[in-house]
Amino acid sequence: MELKGIIQKLRGEPIEYYLIDGETKLIRPELYPHEKNKLPILCETSDKLPSEKGFTSGFRSTIKVYDEYIVKLKGIGIPFKGVRPIYRENTIYTYYFTKEFIGTGQLIWGFMDINEAEKEVENMLMLKDLNIPSPEPIGIGLYEKIKLLEMQNRYELANKIASGEREEILRLIEKSEKIVKGACVFYRNINDIRVDEILYGLLIPKIEKIINVKEVKAYLKWLGSSCGYNLRLLHDNGIIHGTILDPSGMGIYTNSHLANHVVGFDKTYITDFHLTRKLSGKELEKMKLEEYYALWHVMNPLPSAEKFVFHQVKRTTILNAQEILSQIHTPEGFQMFDEILSLHGGYYKPINVYEEFTESIIDGIEYGYNRLKIYEVEAKLKKKMLMALIILKNELIEMYGMPKGMERGREAISIIMDMKKINEKDISKNINEIKRKIEELF
Repeated sequence: MELKGIIQKLRGEPIEYYLIDGETKLIRPELYPHEKNKLPILCETSDKLPSEKGFTSGFRSTIKVYDEYIVKLKGIGIPFKGVRPIYRENTIYTYYFTKEFIGTGQLIWGFMDINEAEKEVENMLMLKDLNIPSPEPIGIGLYEKIKLLEMQNRYELANKIASGEREEILRLIEKSEKIVKGACVFYRNINDIRVDEILYGLLIPKIEKIINVKEVKAYLKWLGSSCGYNLRLLHDNGIIHGTILDPSGMGIYTNSHLANHVVGFDKTYITDFHLTRKLSGKELEKMKLEEYYALWHVMNPLPSAEKFVFHQVKRTTILNAQEILSQIHTPEGFQMFDEILSLHGGYYKPINVYEEFTESIIDGIEYGYNRLKIYEVEAKLKKKMLMALIILKNELIEMYGMPKGMERGREAISIIMDMKKINEKDISKNINEIKRKIEELF
């Protein structure tokens, strides 16, 4: 199956975006899919504008799909009705969030600020120079005039619109005196299949009756090891993927998660570098550890990933306890160590096949990161499993009546699956149909 067909299976039908006049700064102009004086924008508009189509990619981006690669147009607006920016007479109307649960907590809804865009391109060029598997930057686009209405976050915006306040919101934006310039980023990548999104298919009921569990585990170990290996390449060069302390002091925000790794038929690439930076000393060591464990569980839809982290972190703490290590060479010391470990640390033991899948991808991350090697499986298995997981994800979404093309939403999917119980007869029927589709593919 060609790349476009694969993306369409995951994301559904392409969506429309518009082209407006604007400035671009292009490193690889031959890869930019539009005229160099035209900028893409996902918006509402009554102006007569030329339009194109692309597949959704996250909350504020779209992709153009070619035979062997994709071009991502990142930070070009919002695809969702009701909360999209509005474009009217050379002005973009959107929102400025002051307490968003992402990054620094402050952002332009749908777009990037110029420093953020330039930093991401700069970081991609740096990683390319280091031969770290990452996208190829094409350039940036500059939006000249963006009018902003301040709100706390997207939840406040959604609540106001749901309460019927949209017209009042639009009136306030038009009156706003907060005007800024914005930006977007363009880059080429092997594809846009995020590691996290293909894992959702493994949540389907009775998975062990549909697909070879041993093959799944081998594939997940390869997948995890490739992601872990790529993260280690960053860290060994004194670079963190992108982790910052939460402004509220309640934790961290990190880009080190499975949704920021894309997977092809034979390799993975790390992506999203707007928070990437170089560190040194104790700060680097602390952030390396945060990013390593974050890759285990953040945006990982497979169950109980946090439990694996919790047990491993406790084990690491115990293994570092000098008073125990100093006595471990004696029989008494070893017995004490073993007793403490069994009470307070150790490895989490999976209780079902779904948690065994979690264990496999985490084992892979450990292998790739700590050994700086990629666990090898046959190329044929990599291709087979990628396509099978895409089919399984589509079937899961259809089975539970979720929106087609849904990329992620671990908590939402978990709630839906808990609420909508499917009877055994329907599950058996679905199993046979899914097995048929997978067999037809190969």
